[in-house]
Amino acid sequence: MTRHWHPPPPFDVTSLVGQRSGAYSSADDPGVRSAAVTEHPNATRLRRLYELGSSGDTDWAADALADDIVWYVPGRGANAGAHRGKQEVLAFFRRVIPGLESFNIEIHDILATETHAVALVRYEHRRAGRAFSQLGAEVCHFDEQGKVSAFWALIDDTAAFDEFFA
Repeated sequence: MTRHWHPPPPFDVTSLVGQRSGAYSSADDPGVRSAAVTEHPNATRLRRLYELGSSGDTDWAADALADDIVWYVPGRGANAGAHRGKQEVLAFFRRVIPGLESFNIEIHDILATETHAVALVRYEHRRAGRAFSQLGAEVCHFDEQGKVSAFWALIDDTAAFDEFFA
């Protein structure tokens, strides 16, 4: 079953602040300051990792991953489980990615904090004439140096994931 991301329905901010006449403006509220919205650095880091990873080149990961990273792959297949340490994770990438006809992860949104970034994604991969199209979420933990020290992929249908990569 394919599920689609849908944005939440719009809501009226006045329901949160009480009834107001006319449009709300932050200029009307002395406690609200206007500021340019910038992306969190961990969101920017994760977005850059997706850009580099989509090239099919696995060398990008050498600088982006912490030496003691743990990369968790979902499912019960041969690739599932925890891949520990940068060298094991790089070996995993070099084993799996070149076997794909296409490897595409479309970012729906990225949310970030000081230690984590979460990407809501759609996977679109092809391998041996078969297609894999799923929704998922990917979670990265960043260490003090801004390197990925842990990664978790959460896939909508892990049985289909296992079958695709078998």
